[in-house]
Amino acid sequence: DGLDVPRHYSSASDALTLAQAAMEHRLFRRIVKQRDPRIAGGRVLHTWNDLLRAFPGTIGVKTGHTDAAGWSQVAAATRDGVTMYAVVLGGPTRARRNADLVALLDWAFGRYGRVPLVEAGRRYGTAPVPFSDERLGLVAMRGASAVVRLGRPLVERVVVPAAVELPVERGQ
Repeated sequence: DGLDVPRHYSSASDALTLAQAAMEHRLFRRIVKQRDPRIAGGRVLHTWNDLLRAFPGTIGVKTGHTDAAGWSQVAAATRDGVTMYAVVLGGPTRARRNADLVALLDWAFGRYGRVPLVEAGRRYGTAPVPFSDERLGLVAMRGASAVVRLGRPLVERVVVPAAVELPVERGQ
């Protein structure tokens, strides 16, 4: 229930695991990104998640505070198709918790990003065609990208088959 109980605790890893599992559900994601939702009777609820207003791209997740636990939060933000999570437990004040979360998210987005790995339509190699002197162009049908650590060199390695099996159709 989130209340202080002797010998009951959660780690940052526990909080992150729960938040990531909850964010897999569309309804949960819709609820936790709301700033000031209206409920029955026209009442407005105000969120304790200050990052929804202060940090662009914030999409949730969960705040918490008790006297023993301090100011805590699991935050998630999305930038350029990349979602990052940050966890602060035991912050001395709400403002400090928020500042620490912003610093962690900025740090993460500065070090990790989505980069293209495969370009659709690009010819990446050739393979011999059986019973022929010709070679078949191997062209990527779809693009692909991945989240990687920025600033580190990436090595392109293309592995092609020794031969293609006939018949070959476009798009294979």
